[in-house]
Amino acid sequence: MFAPLIHSFLITCMLVAVVWVSAAVLRRKSKPYPHLVPLGLLFTGLLFIPSCMGVGRLHDAVVYREFGYDAPPGSVWGYRIPMPDSATGIRVRTYVSGHDTAFKVTEAALDDWMRSLNLEAALPPGADDAATRSALVEYAATRFRHAGWTLPPDTYRRGFKVLGANGASISVWYSRSTQTACTLVNYR
Repeated sequence: MFAPLIHSFLITCMLVAVVWVSAAVLRRKSKPYPHLVPLGLLFTGLLFIPSCMGVGRLHDAVVYREFGYDAPPGSVWGYRIPMPDSATGIRVRTYVSGHDTAFKVTEAALDDWMRSLNLEAALPPGADDAATRSALVEYAATRFRHAGWTLPPDTYRRGFKVLGANGASISVWYSRSTQTACTLVNYR
């Protein structure tokens, strides 16, 4: 949960250490300036938080982004990104707290895969009314729009499962007309 913050903090600390060591080496080779140490400490203190934020943005831009693969799912994915073995046209959008996937698969292969993960119920418990169904569809459509994807109009929720006690979950969406499946996975 705190990994992105810790990564940016550690990278910023390493950058500050490199700058201070470089300054110490350069200072030995030139005339000593006694006012540079307090001034350097002041700038380090004032710029540390903005530096952490900048490093965090760079880190997120590199690590959390969209990936596309033509390789078989078994050769690409770790345990956190489940997918049927027959999936093609794979797109993955990663976030700090989870990922979204979109891939082409037949309905029969999707059913077999969902049974292997025990993804039977289409809705979470207590979500049987029409208002909850439309809210879930709107949530999925908004999340996929954020990734730059659009859901076909006939997309419906096929399965849902809580993966952990911390609220981690997976929900599967499917469009029969395009044979496209989408998953929303939250790590929490």
